[in-house]
Amino acid sequence: MISDYGEIMLNWAIMRIGEKARWRRRWPRIDVPAALESVAPQWGFEQLTPITGRLTLDGAYIPMEMRTIFPVHPELNQLSQVMQIDFDELLAGYMDPSGGPLLRQWLS
Repeated sequence: MISDYGEIMLNWAIMRIGEKARWRRRWPRIDVPAALESVAPQWGFEQLTPITGRLTLDGAYIPMEMRTIFPVHPELNQLSQVMQIDFDELLAGYMDPSGGPLLRQWLS
């Protein structure tokens, strides 16, 4: 992922690193939905190159670019699920064995 905005990068990093940390602790996995059907209607997607794209929110571009495969773009779908979660709350959810109040819906 490429972005000049640290909070976008941090949320993506928390998901990726948090997934590995939870696995090492043998905690339940947090499966952030990756299916296009799970994405809220205010989110959109723009393909920038054959292997990159970015999110839009209510038609406005989010300042980021990510490697993903269109037309299903699972990484962008997952990022859209956590973009509006506060960094500290997202981190707390990954650090809680139960996923915390915001992430427990995705425990598997």
